[in-house]
Amino acid sequence: MITDGKLLSDARYLNDGYAVDTSNCADARREFRAALICVDFNNAPASGVGGEESLPSYYDRILARDGARVFGIASYGRLKFTVDFYDKWFRMPKPDADYHMERVMTARDHRAYIADAMSRCRSEVPLSEYDALYIAAVKGSAVPYSPTLVDRRNPVECGGDRVGLAVTFGSDMHTRKGKLLAHETGHIFGLPDLYLFEGDAFARCGAYDLMGLIDGPAPDYLAWHKYRLGWLTEENVRVFDKSGEVRLTPVERDPRGSVSLAVIPIDDYTAYAVESRRAEGLDEKLGSAKGALVYYIDGHAKSGCGCVTVMPKERDKYMKLNPMKPEELFLPGETFADEERGVKIDFIATDDDTIRVTRLT
Repeated sequence: MITDGKLLSDARYLNDGYAVDTSNCADARREFRAALICVDFNNAPASGVGGEESLPSYYDRILARDGARVFGIASYGRLKFTVDFYDKWFRMPKPDADYHMERVMTARDHRAYIADAMSRCRSEVPLSEYDALYIAAVKGSAVPYSPTLVDRRNPVECGGDRVGLAVTFGSDMHTRKGKLLAHETGHIFGLPDLYLFEGDAFARCGAYDLMGLIDGPAPDYLAWHKYRLGWLTEENVRVFDKSGEVRLTPVERDPRGSVSLAVIPIDDYTAYAVESRRAEGLDEKLGSAKGALVYYIDGHAKSGCGCVTVMPKERDKYMKLNPMKPEELFLPGETFADEERGVKIDFIATDDDTIRVTRLT
């Protein structure tokens, strides 16, 4: 069993093992640079849109600028994140509907859309200088959602330019704004979707993490994800290969000189994790809820298939979480136990959150 808390994964594509495949994804520990372009269509021109949504600067504000704000808070200022905005409309060569950018699209259609956007901007945008390309479609066009391309090993090619990391923003950007950019860029950094692709989408992850419910009450990244991305370091993590206690600093607060994440390995691929949550920063909508969050990490699972399961206080709510009514935070005097896996966690104090971990086997 691993003793450093750095879980392995045997799942292909995006997963929640510790290591990020930077041959295919971007490295959040290095400076990240993206280009943002805005596209419209012959049948859906920007000139036909009223108000500020007709201006490219609107898309810069709701995506790049607000996204930088979200990342600044979530990463404690550690992520070096730059978006170069190109202040003009690039006209796509086909009508919007011809791209078939529905909720469930084919990879071929998505790549064709990216290739056409590249063909329109490449004479003015030095694509080779960027880690990723952000493409925002004009409001009212037939681009309803915002999928991400993560495929550095097999990039989209156009006239000698190659783009393996891209987000194609659709109508959901107008309400989700920078949080949406942070979610999709989370994929670019190697993070999986925590919501389920089949069944009750948020039954496992509940209200927590942008990679689950983007606009939920507790969208700050899980401490485990911050550790994977390098925003928490080894000094901020306590690994329990044997019994012990630790005081946890809430994940919303600067972690310098403290511990923000407890990892309790079960085997090389799975572990329990514990962190502290408060109604601060990105989690301000938690209201009066506060306490310790316990979740199970499964390195065998791939994106959208249960990488993380938040553990409820009541057993009958296991994998039946209500993301808009977070009730999973443990308080002093309460206990979480999994006798089958040999783990018991007692919650002792709420000055931050102090926990006692007992290894039963």
